[in-house]
Order: sequence, then C-alpha cells, then structure tokens
Amino acid sequence: MELESPIERVYIDDGDNARYWDTVKYNGHGHPEQDLMLALLKDALRNYRKHLRNPKKSLDEDRRWFFSNDRDGLFSFESVCAVLGLNAQRIRKHLRAWDRAATDSAVNSQ
Repeated sequence: MELESPIERVYIDDGDNARYWDTVKYNGHGHPEQDLMLALLKDALRNYRKHLRNPKKSLDEDRRWFFSNDRDGLFSFESVCAVLGLNAQRIRKHLRAWDRAATDSAVNSQ
C-alpha cells in the first residue's frame, strides 16, 4: 500500500527563483540585520528625546545603553553604530546637547 503525502510539492524553476531574490535584494532587504539595527537605533533616539520632556520618566536605562562602551553585545550601542558605519561619539555629543537643552528649558520654565 502506497501512501501519498498530503503536502503538494511545487516546483519553482531557477528563473522564477532568481527573479524573486533579485526583487528582494533590490528592494532594500539585502541586509535585514542592518535594517533591524537601524530601526532599533531610531526607536531608541525617539524614546530618549521624548522622555527628556517628561520628568516622570527615568532615562537611566537609556543612558546606560547609549553611553556604555560595550562592544561585545550584538545589539549594544557601540556594535550597532559600527555595523551601520555611524560615529557613536558624535551621536553621544548630540544626546548631551539634548540633555542640556532639556535642563535649560526646565530651569527657565520654573
């Protein structure tokens, strides 16, 4: 007695397969790890800036991530910047400027 598989096998010829991967690659998805790291960095920067305006939010964890010199962690700030070709020190300089501006704004509004 011969059993047939309930899974239908579909053959994709090499031409279709090549066109699919060319489409994926040319639509900016050739390096999904970099896309993920960029999304992580953008989200972290947005949250940092947003929390600067909210005195009830603590930025301790965010500051630890941004200002840590950890290069071993895959998603550490230093690693993310290295993979994306960004200058971590320049970004930190801007974060410090945001901190000063938020502090000055809070002092002036009192």
